[in-house]
Formats: sequence, structure tokens, C-alpha cells
Amino acid sequence: DYENINTPIEISASLLKKSLQEVGLMPGKKKKIDLVAHSLGSLVARYWIERDQGARLVRRAVLAGAPNNGSPWSLVEDFVVFTLAAAINGLAALVSGPAVVASLVGTLVSLVKGVESIDTTLDQLKPGSDFYQVLNASDDPQVPYILLLGNTSSLHPAQPDRIGAEQEQMSRLVEKLVSPNTRNRLLSLVFFNRPNDMAVSLESMRAIPQQRKPPA
Repeated sequence: DYENINTPIEISASLLKKSLQEVGLMPGKKKKIDLVAHSLGSLVARYWIERDQGARLVRRAVLAGAPNNGSPWSLVEDFVVFTLAAAINGLAALVSGPAVVASLVGTLVSLVKGVESIDTTLDQLKPGSDFYQVLNASDDPQVPYILLLGNTSSLHPAQPDRIGAEQEQMSRLVEKLVSPNTRNRLLSLVFFNRPNDMAVSLESMRAIPQQRKPPA
């Protein structure tokens, strides 16, 4: 149980290390551990193993649904914030009207600021973030990683006609709400028809540096 929205992954990794030390698990002891981590926890585990001497304690790590190269949910945050901003711009023209509209605009502005102020971890999960650049530049820890991958499309095979219809409906809806330039940016953030487990794409789950030995 750890705070994982506004706490940098590096800090969570140091807290993991501290928790293990408190129960007598630390480098230099004879005991080795097998580590099982899920989703964001996989990045916490990887950072500790690869950047903070965890490799000296871990025999192997099982990483389930690991966002090794980012998660679409960090882009969904962009989608939500950008949509709220578009709504604020649309309502701004009505501020001179009823006071309730002005109040609503103020509430939306506060919501956008609130989301932006507590999104440290989501920012780190954006593909190509500074966090990923540091993590993927790490020396090979030579710890076996076992990757568990989920794919929802194997349960519900994609239907191209249905996917095309859904994309067309989304396009028409957004077209009614915002300008063409804004529409193109919004649609570019939507995660369509890529194999995923509802949180992470298969491509991201597999994205462990290829030169690792043993390979993941």
C-alpha cells in the first residue's frame, strides 16, 4: 500500500528498499528473493533492481503487465485536461451571462489545475519521459525478468467494421464540439485497436532493452 499518483517512482523504489531492510532483507545477506510486481509496481521494482543495488538481492523478478515503455493512461490524462480546457474556452463567452455559468467556469479551471498538480507519476509514464530515459540507460543488472502479458483482444477479437464505425462516431462527435485543429489533437490521443490489457499495450510490456542477459 503506497501513494502512487504524486510520488515519483524513484522515491517509491527507495521506500521498497527501506521496507525490505526493515525485515532483514538487504544486499550482503545470504538470502535472495523472488520478486513479483504488477503494473506500476513493475517499474518500482525495476528501478530498485537496476539503479539502487536491488540486483544484489533479487534472484528473479516476475513483471505482470509492466508499462516498460509507457502507458496510454498518461495520454488519457492529456485528453481529459485538453477537453476540459476546450470546455472552459467555450463557456468563457457566456461568463457575462448568469452567475452560475461563471461559477461553473471557475470550477472547471480549478479542476484542471488540480489534475495538473498531482500527476507526477502519470507524467513519468509518458513514453520517452526523462524517467524512461534514465531507467533504460541502466547497466544490465543480470537479473532474470519473467514478463506476464495480457491481451484483451484475444478474448474479444477485433472487428474491423465495428472499429471503423466507432472511430467515425468519435470523429463526428468531437467535430461538433471543437475546431478541426483541436479535433485532430484530441483524436491523436485516443488509443485505438492496439493489443493491450486495458492499461498497457503489448508493445510496452515487451519493451525491455534487447541486450539484456538473460533476455526477458
